[in-house]
Amino acid sequence: MKQLKRGFTLIEILIVIAIIALIMGVFLPNFNEMRRKSRDQARKAGVKAVVEALELYKLNQNPPTYLSDGNFATITPGAAWIENGVTYMSSFPVDPLYAANPSEYYIRYDRDDSNALMYILAVCLEDPSDPEGAKNPAPQQITGSCTSSKWYYKYAP
Repeated sequence: MKQLKRGFTLIEILIVIAIIALIMGVFLPNFNEMRRKSRDQARKAGVKAVVEALELYKLNQNPPTYLSDGNFATITPGAAWIENGVTYMSSFPVDPLYAANPSEYYIRYDRDDSNALMYILAVCLEDPSDPEGAKNPAPQQITGSCTSSKWYYKYAP
C-alpha cells in the first residue's frame, strides 16, 4: 500500500508568498494615502472648531475683539482653553502628528495688529494634492515650515 505525502511543495509556498507580496504592494500605498488624507481632515476640523471658539471669545469681550497673538501662544494643544473663568474649548485640537513633529504640525494664528477684528488660522497639510490647500496662506505673518507647501487656512471675518 502506497502512503500519501501531506503538505505543500516549495513551489506552492513560494507562489503563495509572491501573491501576498503583490497584493500588499498594491494596497499599501493606497492605505498610506488614506491615512494622510484622514489626518488632513482632522486638521481642518480642528481649525473649524477653533474658529467657533474664537467667535465665542469675541462675543464675550467688550469691545468685541479676538484673542491676541501672545495669549493664543499660551494655549496648550490637548488642554482646555480657559480665559477669565470661561471655558471656550474643553480640549484644544491636537494635530495627529504633533507629538512626532511639533514644529510643523500645529495650528498657527495671527491677529491683524491694525484691526483686532481680523485674524488668520493656518495649518500645514500633508497631502500636496488637497484641493482646499493653498501655497501661500496669507499676507499676514504665518511662520513656520510646511513640508508639503500646502496650507489650510481660515480668515475672520
